[in-house]
Amino acid sequence: MKKIFKVTGFMVCFITMVSLNNTKAQICTFAGEECCGEGITNFQLNGTPAINRTSTVNENGGFTNTAVTATVIKGQAYNYSVTFPIEDNIVNCNTFNFKIYIDYNQNDLLTDAGEEVASLSSVANGTYTGTFTIPTSAATGNAYMRVMMKMASTSLSGGFCGHTDITPCNIPADPVGFHGEVENYTLNITGASGLTNITSGVNDFQVYPNPANDDIIIDLPPLCMNCQLEISNTLGQVLYSEFTDQKSKTINLQFLKQGVYFVTLKNEYWNEVKRIVKQ
Repeated sequence: MKKIFKVTGFMVCFITMVSLNNTKAQICTFAGEECCGEGITNFQLNGTPAINRTSTVNENGGFTNTAVTATVIKGQAYNYSVTFPIEDNIVNCNTFNFKIYIDYNQNDLLTDAGEEVASLSSVANGTYTGTFTIPTSAATGNAYMRVMMKMASTSLSGGFCGHTDITPCNIPADPVGFHGEVENYTLNITGASGLTNITSGVNDFQVYPNPANDDIIIDLPPLCMNCQLEISNTLGQVLYSEFTDQKSKTINLQFLKQGVYFVTLKNEYWNEVKRIVKQ
């Protein structure tokens, strides 16, 4: 299905409904309009497996369904990194807006409360990092993640460019043109108690005693090379993090209050989570 929206005096924007994968319903897409070599050239997210996608500016006309999927866990915090350059030396229209949307309730709209998870306004080209937490109320299963950047309304020198803010489907259409890029990903959202190892049992690790008063001992699996070990609370806040190759690790929990926590062991290919209680 194709809808045509016309903005008098500026441009015609085509909104085409397409499917990102065979298991999802349809979600909006639209044509980008590269102006001066602007676009996303790298996006990273420490899901499982980690996303680290490099591309050219204005790839596929500024709109790409990447077919890249990563697993994330409810209640966990995740770090992202995005790089967007500008190839032409321009004086005006040299700042950018950036947003990430995640369809947490999987209704294919991206406009519900809480689904805008990251936002930057009127920043220069470069690399930016940030963190967002998957809410415990998110629906389990595959959800769209849309990564977007485009020119902002002002320049570094204070000039006015006329671009509007980012919206998930570019509605209403930017009157000057969507000068930027969109990348679509899929996040497989799992419950906090779910295990997402590639081969069941092969990468399993042990945490004891549980409940614990002072120390916990973590026995790492044989295949754990340079694994990241994290302890987080029920809000997804990471309270302890380190990389380790040790086969057995003892951690003193005096820095934690009484309550429920999650011990996560992960690398580039898998992710294991254990629930513990600090007494």
